[in-house]
Amino acid sequence: NCRKVPFGRYYGSIDVTPLFVSLYGKTLRRTNEQDWGLRFLPAVRSALRWIQGQRQRGNRHCIYQFSPRGRGLEVQTWKDSQDSMVYSDGHRAVPPLASAQVQGYVYDALKEMAWVLSQLNARAEQNQVESQARQLQQGFQRRFWRPHQRYYAMAIDGQDQSLDVVSSDIGHCLWSGIIPTDFQQAVVHRLGNPDLFSGFGIRTLSSQEVAYDPFSTHRGSVWPHDTAIAVAGMDRVGAWNRAGEIGKSLMQAAYRFPGHRLPESFSGEPRERTAGPPLSYPSTCILRDWAAASPWMILQSMMGLRIDARRRQIFLHPLPSMFGDAWFRISGLCLTPGNSVSLHVTTSVARVEGLPTGWQQRGWSPH
Repeated sequence: NCRKVPFGRYYGSIDVTPLFVSLYGKTLRRTNEQDWGLRFLPAVRSALRWIQGQRQRGNRHCIYQFSPRGRGLEVQTWKDSQDSMVYSDGHRAVPPLASAQVQGYVYDALKEMAWVLSQLNARAEQNQVESQARQLQQGFQRRFWRPHQRYYAMAIDGQDQSLDVVSSDIGHCLWSGIIPTDFQQAVVHRLGNPDLFSGFGIRTLSSQEVAYDPFSTHRGSVWPHDTAIAVAGMDRVGAWNRAGEIGKSLMQAAYRFPGHRLPESFSGEPRERTAGPPLSYPSTCILRDWAAASPWMILQSMMGLRIDARRRQIFLHPLPSMFGDAWFRISGLCLTPGNSVSLHVTTSVARVEGLPTGWQQRGWSPH
């Protein structure tokens, strides 16, 4: 009756829709389940129309989050605390806001949808969606890139002003593919700098920013899923040593917590100042799905594991060299219904055992 979150129905999320489209495309590549794909295609087309409508609403070919008019949360990305979006002088920004990470999610959604349309032989629609993705990437580069920082703004406000702080959001952009090739290594380097990388993970906000607080929810703490997505982005662009360094550090943080369980977030204090586990908060969820999934995403990135059921290919590479004598064995990994394989991975070996006829293992060296 009071219309307060989380007690009433609430659909205030700017990024769930593009992530749904991305997940659909990636699931279809992974499983090649055509009947499943056709079943969900109407919902995906509807989501795509919503995305296209939101881009037109923003009037600058970006996805903006607008004020909820007194209902729900003001910030509608995963960094949903009211003070998460700030300028370099420390002042809080208010909607409308175009978040960098959301533009990345939309870009990935458009690329995945273009691939789906290519499988449906819908050439005209495919070309239209691919054109929209190119326009979005070009606009993102023009409006978000900060040459003097060699990095991207966290967001753009309704007056086209940059939220020119150094944040973890750009790791999501690396993962989504929206960052052009010539700028990827600058982002990788910046994410690994000590002001962002605490030694246990990537801070949500650089320690050099005025608004930084290592104990703030979204202005300096480390969120394992946030770091895991950045590591996956580094793996995507071939920055395996940096991905290995940061991925290994998050795994080491997990070993310091009771039961080796990562909380959803923990303090961004430097590792050298932390004798025990990094400080988590009394209100932090210890059992949280995206924190529990983060080590698996890290492991997948460390092995370069990708499965393309349509092409019948499984991609795998050895672990980065900083893992030393570590090794992994995964059994019963389902390729298709009725076909499972085992993986054996060290810093020198990446082997798939039990591949069915017609499947190929592909890979490369991260060293």
